[in-house]
Amino acid sequence: MDAIPPLPAPSGSRLGGDDYQHLLTWLHAVKLFRGRDGVTRIELEAHDAGNVDDLVVHREGHRPIYHQVKFGVDALTPLTHEWFTTAATASGRTPLQRFWASYTNLAALHGQPPEMALYTSKPLSGGDPVLRHRSGNDATVAQRLAAALAGSDSGKVRAAWAMHLGVSEEELLGMLADLRIEAGEPSIRHLTDSCALLMELCQLQHDAKAVLAGCGRMRQLVREGHRILDADAVAALVDELELHADAPSRGLLVIEAIDHRPSLKQAATITLDWVDLFDGGAATVRRQLHDPAGWENELHPQLRTAAHSLRALGLDDVLLDGAMGLSTGLAAGAALRGVTGFTVAIRNPTTRQEWGSSGQVTTVTLTRADHELGDGNEVAIALAISGDPSEDVEEYLRRNRLEVGRLVVLSPPGGSGRHAVADDAAARGLAVAAVDAMREVARAHARVPLHLFQYGPLALSVLVGHAWNRLPATTLYDDLASADLYAPTFYLPA
Repeated sequence: MDAIPPLPAPSGSRLGGDDYQHLLTWLHAVKLFRGRDGVTRIELEAHDAGNVDDLVVHREGHRPIYHQVKFGVDALTPLTHEWFTTAATASGRTPLQRFWASYTNLAALHGQPPEMALYTSKPLSGGDPVLRHRSGNDATVAQRLAAALAGSDSGKVRAAWAMHLGVSEEELLGMLADLRIEAGEPSIRHLTDSCALLMELCQLQHDAKAVLAGCGRMRQLVREGHRILDADAVAALVDELELHADAPSRGLLVIEAIDHRPSLKQAATITLDWVDLFDGGAATVRRQLHDPAGWENELHPQLRTAAHSLRALGLDDVLLDGAMGLSTGLAAGAALRGVTGFTVAIRNPTTRQEWGSSGQVTTVTLTRADHELGDGNEVAIALAISGDPSEDVEEYLRRNRLEVGRLVVLSPPGGSGRHAVADDAAARGLAVAAVDAMREVARAHARVPLHLFQYGPLALSVLVGHAWNRLPATTLYDDLASADLYAPTFYLPA
């Protein structure tokens, strides 16, 4: 077993926490500069805010969010419910008591209860009786914790927390409804990457030097006693630091389908969070929705709305990122398709290199193999890029008695394999070739409905969707990695 490196000294941890806080503050300052996030001003180490004074984000039409920023030195010690009721010193107050004091004081000061956030890189304890109730939508625990039975583990901790504060359970739950528990947030490295990405989207210099310059200026402002920044003040800082870059504006669409990506969400123009809609407790097993009708009733409309919103913001150049299946990638690419004027790119999750719709195209001729299945008048197509799924697809089609008479398998000229797509130019060529081949199949079969199965890289699926044009109605499928083989997902109309 590898040895665990020693923890930093308290001064090192304190400095790391300061860097973490200043990075988060700079991130919100850049959001002010972007002007599309509803942020009107930010406060640094605000007065009269108790333990949620690290960062206050004021938003148009919403209550401000008061942050306590807690830096986790390592990921070995997760956040648990015990942390909230454990004081740092024998005579000190516990974090829960501090949150309650801040909540009541701010409510009295401003005439309404505040929204608060605990923002920490510490991961959540998965089985914790309180934190397992955290909602993926608003990061609070109140709604689900309130439903816990009194005699359950969660119900007992709920009662103990109320007794710890000397309040009723209803009063406790009222506060918890306004406390976001943003645990498992990006490490310093990932938060730095988020700042760099957001700065890039805002047409700013975004290398390490530029991020450090912004973070350092936040530190200097705190040291000098400056407390409030508005958009004009941030614009002046950007000018002073000479951070402007000659680059086009871009939008970032983050799709959290099978897993959360907190390091991306902070920089996103739009985030679609669907994790709670899927079966399974881990990303590796999230393949199907609780309600299969949700693909068309919820997810597809949200994709279309996101595309319209990006267009309304004047962002036709879109970077796509997140954790999603192949059919979601294709549907997202189709929502941002080229014939409507969008350009799209997606970053390789391993190398972080972009594969985009713009650039040199390598001409590719796909190999076609037809399998006759019976008397059905519809056609199935399998994109066999990283591997050949034809046997599983054929078994699925026969087992489920779909009205499919022919399976057409399309593969690269050199055969299917993990390295079948050499680079982004080859990916663009494959995407164009795949759409052309599907269009040819459709013409030969009087444009009957198509059923599309994929085995390839996510970035290629996005590019295929982006190139989608003049094709008949098509049902997309995802591999379930189970005995059921596949399940239908999105439906692309003709």
